[in-house]
Amino acid sequence: MKLGVKAGLALFMCLFVGSASAAGPAASQNEAKLVGVWQEGMTPQMAAWNEKQLAMAKKAGLFGAVTQFNPDHTFVVYPPCGAKRDELRKAGLESIKGTWELTEAGGLISQVDVNGRSMKIENKVTWQDGQMFMLNKNGSVAQKAGRYAGPLPPGC
Repeated sequence: MKLGVKAGLALFMCLFVGSASAAGPAASQNEAKLVGVWQEGMTPQMAAWNEKQLAMAKKAGLFGAVTQFNPDHTFVVYPPCGAKRDELRKAGLESIKGTWELTEAGGLISQVDVNGRSMKIENKVTWQDGQMFMLNKNGSVAQKAGRYAGPLPPGC
């Protein structure tokens, strides 16, 4: 079963909150901060919890998507357990894959292709105290993420 273009793009929008934008030059000075695996809702304090505490927080729905940003400018988004993950699995997918780049202005441009159609999303990215913050155009926090240290793909 293939994920329809409309459903795939809508799901991508839910996982990567932002607005459409044109690409800009790479901002290599921040790439080292971005490369790695991040989980929506994770904080440095939570990352220090034991397995039982993390499992309880996961079951309570405190954590969202896990995103792996690779040095080759590709990424993989693993949706959280629940409806978003179920929708992808029905389409025969475990994850959403795409490409990324950082702009000199601190923008993160993410692109996915679904059935031959492309979508670009841009957020401003900042880091503070071990967390990554994706900001909307108006500067409000759209997503907070912390480093993820579990298996890939994450289990439910």
